[in-house]
Amino acid sequence: MSSNMRYNDEYDGLFKNSDKMKAFDELAELFYDRNFGTATKADVELLMFSIYMEALIAKNSDDEKVLNYDECSDYEMAKTLGITQARVRTLKEKKQQRYPVKFDWRKSIVKPLENATYNEKTGYIQMYIPDRNLYLEIQNYIEQQGGFVDIKLNSKLLSVRPEYFVALAIQAETEENSRKKIISDLRKTLKDNEDTELNLNTSSLTDFMKVIKSIDIKTVLSVVCGALSVGNSYISIINGISQIIR
Repeated sequence: MSSNMRYNDEYDGLFKNSDKMKAFDELAELFYDRNFGTATKADVELLMFSIYMEALIAKNSDDEKVLNYDECSDYEMAKTLGITQARVRTLKEKKQQRYPVKFDWRKSIVKPLENATYNEKTGYIQMYIPDRNLYLEIQNYIEQQGGFVDIKLNSKLLSVRPEYFVALAIQAETEENSRKKIISDLRKTLKDNEDTELNLNTSSLTDFMKVIKSIDIKTVLSVVCGALSVGNSYISIINGISQIIR
């Protein structure tokens, strides 16, 4: 099979005729609305990348609209497009800014939570985040709660304080009753702490972050493990971290 034939098979697998027509309409907007010749090379390339990226998302997302990042990794896309992984990451970020795709990062974080590790030297928990836009969504959530992430040279390595890891685990919990039980149990634990003056009647997540930062983190992890829904895939990870955390 020639390389051209292989390309045609992959192309036809991603794009139906209706998709191709839609793609042309999108491209035509850059030229046929009294703007012919005004689009830059970067504009056209970003649109073409966006069309390709959305086809990959449609093909590799499950019924819950959770993307299989392994199937559209920076490496695989770089091989297909003949560009560097660094450029793929840049285009992914620009695409999301210019042609955003809505996705629930809470559903996508389960796998990173399952593979989290605890760095005993730094006291931080590290997770591998396979996609730049997923990383930015998680970072934004933590920063909105008044927290921060420890920026690493490896742009896919998310390093966070244990209390932020707990908050992420709670966000990823799909059972609403389990989430409520976690918050209830932690507040009950905090009431036994005479040193705190926090208002426990608020439902603000920002205040809740203050709550879990004011309790011994080993206690927090233990409470979370006991309240997560049965069969939750990352209970063992949280329990393991609680055993070695200082």
